[in-house]
Amino acid sequence: MVKMAGKLEKSLLLKNHKAKISFIKTKKWNDEMNLRYKTNYNHMTWLQRYIETVRFRKIDSMIENHTSLLDLGCGESELFNHIRCDTMVGLDISENCIRTARKLHPHVKFLVGTSERLPFKDNSFENIVCTEVLEHQSDQ
Repeated sequence: MVKMAGKLEKSLLLKNHKAKISFIKTKKWNDEMNLRYKTNYNHMTWLQRYIETVRFRKIDSMIENHTSLLDLGCGESELFNHIRCDTMVGLDISENCIRTARKLHPHVKFLVGTSERLPFKDNSFENIVCTEVLEHQSDQ
């Protein structure tokens, strides 16, 4: 029984270590891509702006109650230029994005963090938006 517990503990430690390495790689990649391909809504082509505007309007139409909103994987959070709620919070893994978002949206609370470990109590938000995020998730 002790041998089995030791193996399980080692397995969990190895899995946790791999998850930490994956997180660090994902965070580094996101920060690098943000700096390299930083896109500003105002510098998009007219077609890109139109598509983004339509997307934001669709998201807004799906929000039933505009009391609280969490933008999970918010990036620089262009979303908050198009949607208003009483309480708005953005969460992103990229410190660069959060730094920029805070400058662009001083009325919104922004946090650096991951979707795997949300720093909120259950049922803290009426609405959670998570778009343009899956392609940035690690495989592990």
